Amino acid sequence: MGAKGSQQGRLDYLFLGGILVVAVALRLGDLTQPLTDWFTWREASTAMMADNLPKNGWSPFWPEVSWNGDRPGYQGREFQLLTYVAAYLDHVLGWRDWHGRLAAMLFGLVTLTSLHNLVLRLRNSWDARAAALIYALLPAAIVVDTSYLPDPAMVAFVTLALWLLVKGLQEHHPVTLWTAAGAGILGILAKLPALAALPAAFYIVWCVPTKLARRKRIVLFGLWLCLAIVLVSSYYRWTVHLGRTYPPYHIAGQGYIWSDGFTEFLSKRFFVKEALFHARTWLWGWPIMLLCAVALCSPPISGQDGGAERAKTEILAPWIFHVWLGGFALLYFIAAREIVEQPWNFHIASPAIAALAGIGFVKVATLGRDKYELGTLARTIALIAVLLASNIIAAKEVKQTFLATADYELGNALARLAGPEELVVVSGGVAGNPVAIYYSRHRGWLFPLPDDYFTVYMEDGEPSIMVIKDLIRRGARWFGIVKSAADLSEPPQTFDQHHGQLLAYLATAHSLEADTPKYQIYRLRAP
Repeated sequence: MGAKGSQQGRLDYLFLGGILVVAVALRLGDLTQPLTDWFTWREASTAMMADNLPKNGWSPFWPEVSWNGDRPGYQGREFQLLTYVAAYLDHVLGWRDWHGRLAAMLFGLVTLTSLHNLVLRLRNSWDARAAALIYALLPAAIVVDTSYLPDPAMVAFVTLALWLLVKGLQEHHPVTLWTAAGAGILGILAKLPALAALPAAFYIVWCVPTKLARRKRIVLFGLWLCLAIVLVSSYYRWTVHLGRTYPPYHIAGQGYIWSDGFTEFLSKRFFVKEALFHARTWLWGWPIMLLCAVALCSPPISGQDGGAERAKTEILAPWIFHVWLGGFALLYFIAAREIVEQPWNFHIASPAIAALAGIGFVKVATLGRDKYELGTLARTIALIAVLLASNIIAAKEVKQTFLATADYELGNALARLAGPEELVVVSGGVAGNPVAIYYSRHRGWLFPLPDDYFTVYMEDGEPSIMVIKDLIRRGARWFGIVKSAADLSEPPQTFDQHHGQLLAYLATAHSLEADTPKYQIYRLRAP
């Protein structure tokens, strides 16, 4: 029995190794592209925090962006985990803009491995392999797990915590349970949407068989929860202090039901139309959502779940992924606008989606059989082909939609022109995008300034000219403008049409140093 189990374990991890190779292959193509895709604004700000970690003594408690010019740019942000890995890679290997994407991919591989092991412990080998394969092919995973965002770290620590929680309970291993507790807290610190998985953790504690009595397990879980509340609330109180103390006075997160109001959410139908757009076009796609629906509509109870071979394995915590999605539904109810406007937040549900779709995959492929029949093999190959084709198309739609190529080129030009310690001013392709400042490798300001609603252009003429003159007094020496620049007003205003007087002032009082089809750069004369 032991030899057979050992052989089965080797086979499981052989499959897992092959799936990891597939996952890496699907992600490598997007690994080194500049931060110009759909998530450009958020990625550039995250990358700046990695840049500034060494300058702040490698402390993760001082997340700082570089678009506040001559003043510290501390912001109220999540605990710096992915940026810490990226900054360390920069420190060891030299600066590269794709180190954040590499860190995200590594965290994504942790998620894939943890999900496989979690499903393997709760269900059976084939469901675990299918769940891992679905996650490897999942558009959301391909996209977000190669983006310079904090979400891959959050999802990795959450999934790792759930797997280690099951393992620790089953093996009655205190060190594993403590590790799970620490990973869970890090996941929540990495980003608050991790709380969506908290009901799944409680469900595991409630129903996974272990030597510990259920009452004792619940008490211990309650004590962990109290510790997590103290640590997480302390950190986020600190972030609120940072965001309220230092300009540009920014605290991440908005669009919650208590700030917008229930009536406003209801009038927008809880943004369901926008959520479905993200879900079907690039997050998960119809094929995976249909497989997920197969699992959701099938009773996830033990024993007779698809053939004699699989019936031998008891299904533990059969509703865990339903509970996980239920936790995400509650999160969505609370923060619908924030989630649809920052759609990478959906990624906390991706492991549960992948697991359910994997279960649905096995059900459809085998149709209750457990033998290697020709029909089973044909359905398996057909399903994989459909998933591979549709998911790669969906992922490429996001990764190869370049929104900030001109900003990237402007930033590189400023890096060549600006001298050491010189400050820059940038008007990006979309007002408020800091990617040109990031690639300039200098500190600087966005125009319009982020002191107000900086995605809409300020009044032209004397007000905007006075802002530039004040920035010159504070050290600004270069002003870069993307020629296609526009703001987010309704309808959008283009920079050249709206800021004609400002451009006339720049042309007469300062020198035009670069003029390309995509951008202009002015050398600002000091007073």
